[in-house]
Amino acid sequence: MLCGGKIPNFRQPPRNVTDISILLSGVSEFGSGLQEALMQNRHSGQIPLLVAVKVPVTVVIGGLALRKINVLVNCSLVVDNLSPNKTVGILSSNYTYGATL
Repeated sequence: MLCGGKIPNFRQPPRNVTDISILLSGVSEFGSGLQEALMQNRHSGQIPLLVAVKVPVTVVIGGLALRKINVLVNCSLVVDNLSPNKTVGILSSNYTYGATL
């Protein structure tokens, strides 16, 4: 795990798209083998990442709140860089999702 963050509470109005910026931070200690692999991926411009999100969601219809569910999303990405102050380009992506009560 390289970093983590928290999705803030928000209300999603109908027929609307909400863009949320999430601050990701963390300190990770990993062995030299993983660090070397990350450096090789960085030099090749193809860095694999897995973004895993678990978010509790409550759907409200009118004034009626339905049961809370947990939405699970896994996104496998390959990006071109992770350098600070540089735009990250997504080279490929694959998403899976599900929900639990």
